[in-house]
Formats: sequence, structure tokens, C-alpha cells
Amino acid sequence: MRRRLLTFFVALTGAALALPAVAGADTTTSTTSSSTTSTTAAPVTVPTTPGSTTTTTTPPSNQPPGTDGDGDRPPPVPQDPVAVPPADAPFTPSASDILVTKVLGSRLAQARRGLATASQARAAAAALVAQQQSEVDDLEAKVVDLQAKQARAVRLLQETHARLKRRALAAYTNGGNLEQLAVMSATSLTNYDRRKGFIVSLNRGDARAAKAYQEARKALGNDLLKLSDKLDLAKAALEGARSSNDSAVQVWDQKTLEYKMLQAGSVIAIGGFVFPVADPHAFSGFFGEPRAVGTDHEHTHQGIDIAAPIGTPLLACERGVLLQVGSDLYGGNSIWLVGASGARYYYAHLSAFAPNLHSGQVVAAGDVLGAVGSTGESTGPHLHFEIHPNGGPAIDGYPLLKTVDDATHAVRSKGPSH
Repeated sequence: MRRRLLTFFVALTGAALALPAVAGADTTTSTTSSSTTSTTAAPVTVPTTPGSTTTTTTPPSNQPPGTDGDGDRPPPVPQDPVAVPPADAPFTPSASDILVTKVLGSRLAQARRGLATASQARAAAAALVAQQQSEVDDLEAKVVDLQAKQARAVRLLQETHARLKRRALAAYTNGGNLEQLAVMSATSLTNYDRRKGFIVSLNRGDARAAKAYQEARKALGNDLLKLSDKLDLAKAALEGARSSNDSAVQVWDQKTLEYKMLQAGSVIAIGGFVFPVADPHAFSGFFGEPRAVGTDHEHTHQGIDIAAPIGTPLLACERGVLLQVGSDLYGGNSIWLVGASGARYYYAHLSAFAPNLHSGQVVAAGDVLGAVGSTGESTGPHLHFEIHPNGGPAIDGYPLLKTVDDATHAVRSKGPSH
């Protein structure tokens, strides 16, 4: 993570020289609560647009001494019931809003098709697993049945051997020779096989008993061997089907997540969505990556990191109400905003807040909320930005942010004549 953010910071170094740094506060007062710290401080200047400035206040950094790790441990999403008041005038989408809605709509339709295909593949894979499992179950039942028959055949062989011994004893008693006695004293069927020459001397009853032994022994071998081979093949096919099913489920999960993200992004974008960091900035998709691995604070990254020079303005991404304005251990100076769409947004690591910013304040999309910083658990200046549709779990905001950022720059590049 540090290496990736460092790449962003290097790329933005030149642009940073063009922006005035946020000055440090001289005095501070703070009031601590269980989750956030409200602050006031000496005013500083944050650039908004070329040639203009906005006065802000900078709270003190809450980063513990000696810490460095860009922890971004996700804070609990505030669930305060908040109603965003209606705007004074109906929303009129800008050119970039229209482009964003169009692009997201196209991507959502594509994601819907991809999800349908993945659902079909998952159903087919599950059906194949069921089919292979049924075949294995059937073969295993046959093996059990054949093993029972094998046990009966073994008893038959034992009975056959016993009969032969009795017949040999009778033959010997009635005047047989020592060869007969040798057969009688045989202790195994193998010994009996080695004495096949004596079978010829038995009477017809003895011959029938010997034939029954030979047939039973032959029946034991081939059927069980063939069935075992078929069972091995069926089990291998079942493992292959399960592996394919696992892959199909993974693809389905990915397509489902992609569809839900685009669906949530489309809902959010309907009312107008502004990229939360002014230019210049850079970002990539780090959502879901493991953080603080092997520690008590291990977690996954729940946001998108947008690198920018310290002091770069941070903007309200949509019209809404500020839920919290303060600081926390990991996010440093931070803001929670609930938008008109119902989504809740988390801004972290700010170096400064806009003047008089406070909880309960209504903001319009594009209003300056503060400035990029590196407070809290952070390795360099950036905004840690989270999107929680309807106050639920965070989603990967990269698709929405990428679409909005590209559309904004595309519209700007065409100029007012377009």
C-alpha cells in the first residue's frame, strides 16, 4: 500500500508546488466524546478555484506519536436517522452528470448480462456436481452390496473346503491313500489348489463341490475389480465437477458484486455526484486489500485512497447533511456525510475543515468541506473515501469514481461550446 501511494505522491509532486500548503494552527481547543473530537482552531487558507481562496479551520492531528502505517481501520458507520431536506430548486443535471448516467447505465446493462451468464454457468456446474454425486452414491451402494455377496461367497468357499475335507476323510476311512490325507489336512484354499491332482480321484459329488468352489472364487474377483475401477473414475469426475463449481461460484460472486456496485453507483449518480477531490489527484483500486496483517487490528481496506497534494480542496460528493465532523484515531480529521441518495460517505485524513463546518449542516454537491492531509494513520497526503449505500457495508467505489472523474475531464476538455 505504501509503495502504491508513494507512486501517486511522486506523480503529483510537480502539481503540489502550484498549491499553497495549509498552514499549521497556532492554538486549539477540543472537546472529546466517545467516538469523535470536535475542534476549533486558527483559520488557514485552502485554495478552491484558481484566483480564489476559502478560509478554513485546522484541527490538531490525532495521529499517535511514532505511528506510520495508513491503517484506515474502518470506523462504525453512524446510523443516526437523518432526513436530507429538499433542494430549493429542482436538480438540473450538468453535461458531466448526463455522461456519467449514460456510461453507468451502459456498464450496468453489461454487468447484468454478465451476471445472467454467470448464473447460468453456476446452475449448470451445480447440476453436474449433483449428477456426479448421484453416480458415486449409486456405485458405492453397489460396492457395499457386492461386498456382502463377497462375504457370502467366502462362507461358501469355507463350506466347500470343509466338505472336501470331510469327503477326503471319508475316502481315507474307506481305504484311501496318504495323498487323500494330505488334502484333508490342508489348512487353506491355496493348499487345496496345489493339490488339484487329487480332485480327479474324487467321486462325482466331490467334483461338484470343487466346481462350486472354483466358480464362487472366480465370481469374487472380476466384478468387484471392475466396480472399484468405475467408482474411482466416478470420484475423480466428481472432484473435477466440484472444482468447476467452485470456479463458477467465484465468477458469480464477482459478477454479483460488480453488478451491485454499478447499481448502487447508478442510484447515487441520478441526483448528481461530484468527484470528492479537486484536481490534481490520482487514485487506484485498493478496496478489500488486507491491512495490519498479523496484528490485533487486522482488517480489509474499506475505501478508495485518492492521492493529492496537501491542501487540495475536498468537495461534498452529493447534496446532503453532515453527520459527524471531528477526528478519530485511524482516520485523523474526518467527516461523515449522508447524501440525498441515502448513501453515507466517510472522508478521512483531512488537514483542515472548511470554516464553521459542523454536524447537521446541509451541503450542496461540490461545496468545499476541507483539505487533503495526512492526519491519523497515514503514510502521505491523500483522502481515504468510503461509500456506504443506505448506511450498509462499504462498496468498492472505484467504478463510480472512475466514471465520474473521466466524464468530468471529458466534458472540460470539450469546452463550453460543446
